[in-house]
Amino acid sequence: MIDSSDQLETLNPYVSRETIKKLSDYRDSIISAKFNLVSKKDKDYIWIRHFHDSLRLRKFFEKNSKKIKILDIGSGAGLPGLPLSMVLDNDLFEFVLCESNNKKANFIQDCCDQLDISNVQIINNRVENIKNHSFDYIISRATAKINEIFSMSYHLNKNSTVYLLHKGVHVVDEINLTTKCWEFDYYIHKNNLEKGSNIFEAKNYFVEIQYSSKLCYSFRPITVSD
Repeated sequence: MIDSSDQLETLNPYVSRETIKKLSDYRDSIISAKFNLVSKKDKDYIWIRHFHDSLRLRKFFEKNSKKIKILDIGSGAGLPGLPLSMVLDNDLFEFVLCESNNKKANFIQDCCDQLDISNVQIINNRVENIKNHSFDYIISRATAKINEIFSMSYHLNKNSTVYLLHKGVHVVDEINLTTKCWEFDYYIHKNNLEKGSNIFEAKNYFVEIQYSSKLCYSFRPITVSD
């Protein structure tokens, strides 16, 4: 795999030179951090494995007359939220990056300050503790299993909320596990550059139901196409 800013531009021709410079500075911050934000082996593949993979979500976001609110659960180093915030219109998209680890949350805030990113809010807390919010999109990357993401965030979604979750080779196993307590349709978008790198997409609304006397929530998204 070729990992470079040139390759990122080739794969994402809409990315401006100014944004490439911001991404380059952001990459340097990730690499030079005094604690691990990505695995050691991934530090040589940040442009494609992390930045391009994050930007794969851009095509799913639909512009609206109102500002679109996007929640990134367990943002870690700011992925996928920060790269997306750099390529989407500040006036149309608002990001909330939820990260419970203090060091990581402070890192994201420092990056926003240094890179002059104004459409991002960082919440240093667990997603279960977020109140008085609802989101148009809920995204997450390498944070938790699908059923866990649903359980921890159902109070933040609305009828039209779209889930976009980066998932690996075990995505089907996660789906099978989730069906024990949730009903849902879904679409898996595969990554042609890297085998086993998938995006799980679902549009949904929640309804309380009973399974074997256990209270669960029915996840019933609209079937979507690629």
